[in-house]
Amino acid sequence: MDSMTLLSYEARMFLVVSLALVCVWAATFYRRQKQPQRLGGRISLAKLVWLVYAVFVWFILCPLLATAERVGQPLRVVLASFAVCMWSRGVIELYMLYVAKNWWPPLGIAHDLLSLLLVAGVCLTYRAEMTALTHPFDHWVLGLVGCVVVSLGLEAFYASVFHRAVEGQTTGDHGLWFVTKDDARWAWINQLTAVCNIPLYGFLLVFLGVCFGAW
Repeated sequence: MDSMTLLSYEARMFLVVSLALVCVWAATFYRRQKQPQRLGGRISLAKLVWLVYAVFVWFILCPLLATAERVGQPLRVVLASFAVCMWSRGVIELYMLYVAKNWWPPLGIAHDLLSLLLVAGVCLTYRAEMTALTHPFDHWVLGLVGCVVVSLGLEAFYASVFHRAVEGQTTGDHGLWFVTKDDARWAWINQLTAVCNIPLYGFLLVFLGVCFGAW
């Protein structure tokens, strides 16, 4: 497939710059969270890699594809609906984390489930149109939607495990938001996250290769 028929030059450059900025932010964030008494606590490398995936795919890649002319109209509706839902959460969650300091993991879990229902509902609404999509790139985008669904399920699971383990200690000036690498109770969840990161990133790399005409 010719990349010129998939994403515009501007869209591809936006992806490159956005990915670079997310990586720079992640490195800076990881270093800062190591400081003593840092709000939210330390974050493990596996969880940082997961966070980079979620930020890039949910907040950047999906909205961009929702505006791409080459993507089939029903898929654009799915991606746009999800992007609006996720960006709304992002604004509210950042305020609750860093200003009000009253973030509660069950809120995130509820939003993950709501997002799953939203994606499923839009897909069902446009099921006839989606079945009629024949362009190979649409099939790749549909695969990305599948990865979004999987990642939302994982996020809900991670959050529920974390909430039970910290017993609700996620609020106030000393609230914990992240899984660390130093605490033995997080060993298994860090290992599981690292394993789950592999197929998610594997598909993402192949998908980006398709977008850029690498294969």
